[in-house]
Amino acid sequence: MSVSIPRALLHKNPDCLAEHLFLHHEIAERMLSYLAENPNFKPTQILEMGRIDDALKACCQATYPDAAFDVLDYEAQLPLRADLVISNLFLQDAPNIETAIATMKDHLNPNGKIFMSTVGLESFANCIMPDGPEFNDYPDIKRLGDYLHSQGFIDVIVHVEKITLQYNQLDAILKDLRVAGGRVARPLMKGLRTRAWYESWAKHMDKAKTDDIYDIEIEILYAHAQMPPLRAASLNQDNEAHFDIKHLKHRKRFE
Repeated sequence: MSVSIPRALLHKNPDCLAEHLFLHHEIAERMLSYLAENPNFKPTQILEMGRIDDALKACCQATYPDAAFDVLDYEAQLPLRADLVISNLFLQDAPNIETAIATMKDHLNPNGKIFMSTVGLESFANCIMPDGPEFNDYPDIKRLGDYLHSQGFIDVIVHVEKITLQYNQLDAILKDLRVAGGRVARPLMKGLRTRAWYESWAKHMDKAKTDDIYDIEIEILYAHAQMPPLRAASLNQDNEAHFDIKHLKHRKRFE
C-alpha cells in the first residue's frame, strides 16, 4: 500500500511538522493510558516503530520508567527484541503495511505485545468532493484485525475512536491533514495542486461549514495483540523434534 506523502518529505518541512503534530501527541497519551489499565504488564524493553518525534517516547518513559527504550526501523538487525513494540499513527504513512507489521513482529519476544494506532478508513470523509477521486485506502477495522490473526498473534483487540476537529481556516486544515496522513487527492497524484483545484475544494468545504466553522472527522484505529508463548517441541528418544507441516501458517497478504 503506497502513500502520497512519505514521512521523509514531512521532515524536510520541520516548522509545519512541529506546529501540526497535536493529533500524534494526543493519541500517544491515549495509547499509554490504555496500556496502563493493565497493571500486570511491565515491559523491560520497548521499541517504537515509525518515530516522528519524542512525544511517544516521553509517554512510554513516564508510564514505564524502568523500561529501556529504542527506535525500530526496517533496517534493524536481530536480535533486538522487546516486550512491547508500539507504533503511533504510522501505518497510514508506511510504504507497505505488511512489511511494517512483519518488522514489528520479528522483534517481539514470546508473550510480547504489539500496540498500534492508525488513521482509519472513514477519516476525512467530509473533505472529499462528491465528484472527486477516492480519498484514501486506509485499512478498516475488520481487515486490520483479520490480518493480525493471520500472522499468528493472539488476544487481538481492535477498536475505533471518532474524533471531530473544528477549524475556521482552510489553510490550517490542509496542513493538519498533511501531517496526520490525510489526502484530498489521489494517493499517487503527482505535482502541485492548482489554484483552480483549491478554489473548487474551498467551495465544497464552504457548503458544509456551520457558523464559519469547518468540522473534520477522523477515525482512529487502535490494534493491540500478543505474541504466543514459546513452546518447546517434545523430543523423541533420538533427541529429534518433528513438526507437522500442515500446521505451519502461510503468510497472508493484507487485502
